[in-house]
Amino acid sequence: TMGANRWTIFKKIQLPMALPAIFSGLKLSVVYCVVGATIGEWLGASEGLGYFSRRMSGNLQADAVFASIFLLSMLGIVLFLLIGLLEKQVLKNKYRFN
Repeated sequence: TMGANRWTIFKKIQLPMALPAIFSGLKLSVVYCVVGATIGEWLGASEGLGYFSRRMSGNLQADAVFASIFLLSMLGIVLFLLIGLLEKQVLKNKYRFN
């Protein structure tokens, strides 16, 4: 940090140290996005998996409700795993001791 400007300090030290926390936040937020979209569809949409599950629960079709819950769960898991793969690619050299 001796003689480095603020941008260099940020780029070389602060950002790499913050990346694990950034990716943890991304993993949580991508799952919350699925939940938030589903609740939004329950409350006021006319299409989508949230609307479908609400409509099917009103018709007492449990199999369709569980199918929509399964699809929403798989969507959350897949998005979580994609962020995990992105994290591995970005941080693959972070803990190498060469």
